Amino acid sequence: MISMKVYWLGMSELNRPFGVTLLALLTLLSGLACLAASLGLFGTALLADEGALVGQLGPDTPDWIVDNYVAVFLVLGLVFLVVAVLYFQATRGLLRGRPWAWTLAVVVTVLSVLSNLMGVYAQGLEDPVIFANSAVGFAFAFLILAYLYTRRVRNYFDRM
Repeated sequence: MISMKVYWLGMSELNRPFGVTLLALLTLLSGLACLAASLGLFGTALLADEGALVGQLGPDTPDWIVDNYVAVFLVLGLVFLVVAVLYFQATRGLLRGRPWAWTLAVVVTVLSVLSNLMGVYAQGLEDPVIFANSAVGFAFAFLILAYLYTRRVRNYFDRM
């Protein structure tokens, strides 16, 4: 029975660092959130009452969005659906130790660091909630990036 498990999992899955499994779980949750957002946007585009939706969008919403809300919400739903599929593929790659998944994780983490820095720059230091959110996001992204560059993780992804 154990030999079947070893055969089915392969060597890379048996030696997977716990942090990589945790990153894969977070990636899966992000994919599920994007899938839910996609379904919500599709539902809003197809089922929403135009008058109620315009009231929810607010007076500062550009006219072209209000006039074309169905198309806008369908396109946004499609974008979120594609991102969800990418998250699911990244989860699979992380769990299987694919080198491209390590590269993708590094790129996404660097983009997260830059996004958090731009958030602080764009909003300034006036809003303590945005600053705290960006600081926590930056700290987590920095820790994830440092973890991805540890010897054990790089060995798991054959990146040495």
